[in-house]
Amino acid sequence: MKLHHTIIASLIVVVVFVFVSIGALGQSGVPIAKFKTETAFWAGNAKMPAGTYSIFQSSAGDVGTIIFLRNEAGTHEAFLDVAAITSMSSHQAGDVVFDKLGTTEFFSAFYLPPPNSGPTMGYQALENNYEKALEKSAKKTQHSLPSTKPK
Repeated sequence: MKLHHTIIASLIVVVVFVFVSIGALGQSGVPIAKFKTETAFWAGNAKMPAGTYSIFQSSAGDVGTIIFLRNEAGTHEAFLDVAAITSMSSHQAGDVVFDKLGTTEFFSAFYLPPPNSGPTMGYQALENNYEKALEKSAKKTQHSLPSTKPK
């Protein structure tokens, strides 16, 4: 019986977290960047088709713990758990970075567009289980695409 109550309490916490996150994204509502990709990719546990995407930053809780991707048509979207990162020189401000394992691409990181002075600030997406499994059998390469500031 105690286990049953623990499971229910855990589910309630998850549901509340999701609604708070969605509400916070609704408040921020303005994308912080856009990018276009010619290939399909994984963003967290969601497979995203090629196309133009907007990146939104959640204003819930700690800044920089969740970003949200949505394609231009509004048919595909994903929440991503991220960690704040800095880069002194390897990436340009505004870069969207993808990891490639075999023929499969994963959204990996996003660096904030200018006017960012000093080190380039950004967000590193946490790897999903599929990406971790592929790393055991495929060599990882990275490439980046430029993003633009939404108008």
